[in-house]
Amino acid sequence: MNRRWFRRLYLQIRYSAILAFIVGVLLGWGFEYITGRLEAQAGWRGTLSVFGLLIALIVCVILIAAVQEQWKMKRASNDVGTPPSPRRGLILLLSNVKTARSAIDYHRDHLEVVWFVVTKKSITLLDDLHGDLAHIDFDTKPIQDEWRPAETANAIQSAMLDARVQGLALSDLVCDITGGTKPMSIGAFYACRAFHIEVEVTPGIYGSDLKPDAPITPIALRVDEMDDFLLT
Repeated sequence: MNRRWFRRLYLQIRYSAILAFIVGVLLGWGFEYITGRLEAQAGWRGTLSVFGLLIALIVCVILIAAVQEQWKMKRASNDVGTPPSPRRGLILLLSNVKTARSAIDYHRDHLEVVWFVVTKKSITLLDDLHGDLAHIDFDTKPIQDEWRPAETANAIQSAMLDARVQGLALSDLVCDITGGTKPMSIGAFYACRAFHIEVEVTPGIYGSDLKPDAPITPIALRVDEMDDFLLT
């Protein structure tokens, strides 16, 4: 156990009402018990019993914190690999034709419009996707600097405003952040979190050379669960 571990335990107690209440009850009971033992039994035996109680209280707090952390991890893992609900509007960071095609195919039965967030290089990939966009409206949201998260966030906001004009609710939208640079993914993630738009990724099956052979079904990312965890 190091300093970082104790800080994490402190933050769990501080920001968890249930854990703070249990610790408060244990400390209150422990204080009453200790004072009673000291009054009833002086000398080394009383000191030894008090020392043993303190160790027991510390162990209880650690066990409760560990159980709470395991419960949170179990909640997070429940939705790993869960596909999103098919949506009418798809916002997609474009840099890979295969993953883009897989995302479009997954939502196709409900999909009405796709907004491609593109860079100067990736916009040329649209030529390979025209056959996949039959009967589906699409638009592009170009960004000039793929290394500035704010530009991608602005592109997501622009697509969201377009969707509202076209009669789509925010719950009708999903943003696929598989493509693009990592700063683009960060910008898209924060924009979606701000506007409560669902986020998905379209992972790939990797071969022995650690290169993705083929994309698979999109996976929903539970952005709303981020507030339940202490990112320390």
